[in-house]
Amino acid sequence: MDSWTDTLVYALVTAIAAGVGAWVGGGLTLKTQKKLAKEDRQAQTAFTAEQRILDQREQRAGISRNAAADLLQTVATLWRAVPDLPMLREEGSLARQTVTPLGARRERVREVLDAYRHDMRTTLLVLADDELAGRCRALGVLAAELAYGGIERDSAIMNRALGDIENYSKFVSISLSRLVEGKPLPEHTDPPNLRRSMGDGDTWQPEILPDKWDQI
Repeated sequence: MDSWTDTLVYALVTAIAAGVGAWVGGGLTLKTQKKLAKEDRQAQTAFTAEQRILDQREQRAGISRNAAADLLQTVATLWRAVPDLPMLREEGSLARQTVTPLGARRERVREVLDAYRHDMRTTLLVLADDELAGRCRALGVLAAELAYGGIERDSAIMNRALGDIENYSKFVSISLSRLVEGKPLPEHTDPPNLRRSMGDGDTWQPEILPDKWDQI
């Protein structure tokens, strides 16, 4: 084989090798690109799902804060009505007749308590804190006990019970405010027992007083 032929063969072999290399390299590059594209799609899908979860959590938190703000108003109204709650047990008296000033006052108290009960069946359901929801329910139970329970009017226990519920209303109000502000709730304290004996403690207060307790 002369030199010209050798050169031609060498050129052909080189061209074929280059073509095969390019084909293999191109195939590997395409495979790599597909793999990277798949990983990118998976990462994007995971990010989208995570972002959707975060958005849903933030949406629920916003709804819960709005509910707490609404409940704050309801609790404040009930708090102001605490001294008149025992009037609701005066069935059969002139106070029941709304045409009298005393009856009208009694009817307003009834409406306040009914409004609070309504919020316990509606607004409270979207409150995203079980501890706080329990405090709100406990306040409703205490208010009903004061209104319709058997605590004797104008007794020392009744006077203390009025203070108990006023203080517990304050405690619930502060707790709701903390949720609205995105702050931790005050430490848990069991609600008062309105019927405890007179020798069993003074007016109810939280075991650990929240900040600014005496300023409210």
